[in-house]
Amino acid sequence: MTIEYIIPKKKKNIYEFIKKYKNKTFLLKSDKIEIEVKLKKINVTFVKSKLDYYSISSLTGEFRVDFLYKNKPSFKNVYIGSIAKSDKYSGSEVVKFVIKFLKSFTQVKKAYLIDAATVNCKNSDDRISLSLYKLLTSYVGFYQKHGFRLVIDYGKEEDITNKMVHLAKKVANYKVLDILKNIKEIIKFVEKYKQDILVKSKYNYNDYITPILK
Repeated sequence: MTIEYIIPKKKKNIYEFIKKYKNKTFLLKSDKIEIEVKLKKINVTFVKSKLDYYSISSLTGEFRVDFLYKNKPSFKNVYIGSIAKSDKYSGSEVVKFVIKFLKSFTQVKKAYLIDAATVNCKNSDDRISLSLYKLLTSYVGFYQKHGFRLVIDYGKEEDITNKMVHLAKKVANYKVLDILKNIKEIIKFVEKYKQDILVKSKYNYNDYITPILK
């Protein structure tokens, strides 16, 4: 007999959910979407510390969510390890499904993810971040359409979307003389953020965060 968990409309206690479904494979359902998942506890040992957390992932690869905690579980912040479209569901459908699932828990307040999708550059073998490309060309990234904010520092959680869009709109209309006139402004902007995004940019990553509670 297949075990099912229907995402409730009213918020539930995540401790009760984990107690009932840990180490089990079950069908996670909501509206017209149902995905087979497994909830398990992950134990990671570092040189001087130990990190234990629960992870729920789909067996068909649509998503993975890690309920991170250290020593004492709080489940306030969760990490969406992966989001992917499948033969049955689009990427947008999976994102909405995961957010709805996380919003159903009282304890969960924020969700983080890293967008690693890239796109080929024209007439080049290089690849750039798809979300960054969307942000600079249409002024809205894929995950931003679903309520996520673009950040470069989890500690400060500063949303740089407006600054990026402002810069993109200005640069889009620049001619050679305009660029020469505004080069100091462009360099100043890049210098301010390059240290924070240096490591991430090497891997074409963009960091996103969404408040689970509006």
